[in-house]
Amino acid sequence: MRFDETKTSRDPITVTIREACRITGLGPTTLWKLRKAGRLKEAKIAGLDRTLILFSSLQELLSPDAQVPLKRGPGRPRNHPLAVYDGRICIGFIRPRGGGFEALDLDRRSLGTFPSQGAAADAIEEAAS
Repeated sequence: MRFDETKTSRDPITVTIREACRITGLGPTTLWKLRKAGRLKEAKIAGLDRTLILFSSLQELLSPDAQVPLKRGPGRPRNHPLAVYDGRICIGFIRPRGGGFEALDLDRRSLGTFPSQGAAADAIEEAAS
């Protein structure tokens, strides 16, 4: 079924998430996010444990004049420590801290804050030996 066709009496009133995936080409996670964001309208029927999406809301979502981007969450934190290796053995970690880099031993205890990653790596190597 194409969305650029005019509305006919054969259009369904509601569709399941699986059918909406097939019709739109979007994945179920994206459709659930759109539903949660209020961009897809759903129909709840008492006693029926199923989510039904209004077909008209799918048509509205995919119409050319309704292209509003989906807001994304904050994502994962970006200050994960970098591992420092001596050969194939991990000897410590470096993570951004303030205006410098904090050197951590294997138990994640701080060895100090340094102005560069190289200086932090040197401190880790010195502590490991």
